[in-house]
Amino acid sequence: MTATRPGHRRTALGALALAITVALGLAACASGSGTARPAAAGPPAAGGTAYFAEQPLSPPTYIFPLISGQYYTVANTSNLQTLLYLPLYWYGDGGNTAIDYRLSIGNPPAYSDGNRVVTITLKHYLWSDGEAVSARDVGFWINLLKANKLNWASYVPGGFPDNVVSWRALGPTTIQLRLNASYNPFWFTYNELSQITPLPIAWDRTSLSGPAPAPAAAGLPDTTTAGAKAVYSFLNAQATRITGYASSPIWSVVDGPWKLASLTSDGTASFVPNPRYSGPSSPPCRRRATGWPGRSRSASTTSSRTSTTRRSGPSSGSSTSARPSST
Repeated sequence: MTATRPGHRRTALGALALAITVALGLAACASGSGTARPAAAGPPAAGGTAYFAEQPLSPPTYIFPLISGQYYTVANTSNLQTLLYLPLYWYGDGGNTAIDYRLSIGNPPAYSDGNRVVTITLKHYLWSDGEAVSARDVGFWINLLKANKLNWASYVPGGFPDNVVSWRALGPTTIQLRLNASYNPFWFTYNELSQITPLPIAWDRTSLSGPAPAPAAAGLPDTTTAGAKAVYSFLNAQATRITGYASSPIWSVVDGPWKLASLTSDGTASFVPNPRYSGPSSPPCRRRATGWPGRSRSASTTSSRTSTTRRSGPSSGSSTSARPSST
């Protein structure tokens, strides 16, 4: 039996939580008048603002995807991180738990050498700073995990990333992983590749002094264990500065459908579409925000209204299921 990891519960946990807590505004965008209440039914309307309610006393408090158990909540993962930073593979759509390759950055993985080697090609996705999502970004994630795995909520000894001996970029959009043993491809794809979130090389730094590193730069900090630990310490410290998320040169580099416009210490959040989002189903609304228009935050976050919202991909925000369940 495979141990169940926190990250593997995100499909069921994230989808269920959003189905319960996401307000009616995600089924259709409000007119943006400030007093209009979102429609209760009907197809999504272009423009306007989509309002959603957070669970009481559960505001987002951590934006960095390499998340520790201390911060592992639906508010931080499904309601914040996956709107901004896409996982390599998107699991679940329309009640189906299989990988949705249409919504995924990665194409179907290819296994070779007796299922000891995994080769993954990436689709053309862009970061909001104009750089392409690349094999190096996947390697950056693996390097950070290997050096800081005890700080990761999803870590199980012997699992990912322990079972990845090495990785190499075969080209800008092709990464190859060498494993420590032969694994069932279905199991490895659903249990291990589900743990990957590409990170921009713009984050591969230990301070904000100087410009962000270029993707092709050599000798970046993450290429050594000590350097990767220093990068994690820097990013983790930046992730505790909640009110600075929207203006941060770190967290503003996203590949998801939304960019964070503002987030206050009490959890009042506002998102705007990422103009460089290159995936399917661009956001139909001009803005996504917590609360109801014309109502106080306390009223909106304690509202008992619930709805079953349709999921049309990560860009719609109507549901987020990013990790498979393990059995």
